[in-house]
Amino acid sequence: MRYLLIALAFAFTSPSFAFNEKDYPPPPSQGYVPDASTAIAIARSVLVPIYGDTVPKDAAFEAKREGDVWHVTRMRKCPPTGLCGGAVESVFLSTKDGRILAAFRVD
Repeated sequence: MRYLLIALAFAFTSPSFAFNEKDYPPPPSQGYVPDASTAIAIARSVLVPIYGDTVPKDAAFEAKREGDVWHVTRMRKCPPTGLCGGAVESVFLSTKDGRILAAFRVD
């Protein structure tokens, strides 16, 4: 019986602690991912846990903004012959809130 009363007390008081968007400041006008360096930092932090050591620590990334989406791609180092081998990773993320829209590798 005592546990039932405690459960009911929490059930009726928890809505008063609910998330209210009005309590938080509005997002920045440029979004949470305003520039290429921020997009690259987020992409790197997403790719390393997924692909591990196959993403070199000194890998060069390129970020291009297309509307409200950043497309970040790891750039290959091609030999003078022009034949590039190996995989390339890409990440698409939202400029507004930093959500990862897609992360994949093309071999």
